[in-house]
Amino acid sequence: VTLLRRAVRRAGLVTTTSEPLRRLVVEDYGAHGTVVSLPSSVDKAVFHRRYRDGARDRLGLPRGVPLVGTAGGLYREKGIQPLYAAWEQVAARRPDVHLVLAGPVEAGLPRPEGDRVHYLGHLAHAQVADLFGALDVGVISVLDTAFGRYCFPQKAYEMLACGLPVVASDVGAMADLFAGLPQVLFRPGDANALADALLRQLDRPTVPEVPIDDWAGLVAAVEPLLRDLASTREAAVSVAR
Repeated sequence: VTLLRRAVRRAGLVTTTSEPLRRLVVEDYGAHGTVVSLPSSVDKAVFHRRYRDGARDRLGLPRGVPLVGTAGGLYREKGIQPLYAAWEQVAARRPDVHLVLAGPVEAGLPRPEGDRVHYLGHLAHAQVADLFGALDVGVISVLDTAFGRYCFPQKAYEMLACGLPVVASDVGAMADLFAGLPQVLFRPGDANALADALLRQLDRPTVPEVPIDDWAGLVAAVEPLLRDLASTREAAVSVAR
């Protein structure tokens, strides 16, 4: 950690995966160079709006019922437990709603079971896009930990690119991304708040209008900084010679 901080302080350019992490690197690490937030992007040829019933048919999911869910590592540290607990409330209050989960599971952390729970296992990249096209509401549950405060869940951009209404933990980059839509946010780790947010989105779905750059757009923003840095270094080497 000490060597990492030293390298970051001395670097001419640092890219971070989120804006909260950028602020940490500037304020806590004391970086001397340029620090740029460069969150993960998505392949818009894969993640885009699609015909919902077609996506459900390809995944073997039922038509004509509301589906909520998520994809990714179904681990405690990734914030899946509040969703498991919230599902009990949603299932009791909305007997028509189904839960869909995809991704690796954590040993010793049983996932919800029942006729209204669909576990799809590990999905290929394009199938994840189908899942986000099939759902009515996607869940982005992140805990209030160091990881949660400074990460940028890629599924947020993937879900939004598919036109999916979402609910998200009110922490870190998600708090910034959805600051203008408090109704989609819930207290991190709070199953009751997550259940309430899900029901709000089911009753009055809202899709945040968030601009999502593809990789070409992200690189275009950073390229001038890299070129300036390279030119400065070349000039310094020339003088030294």
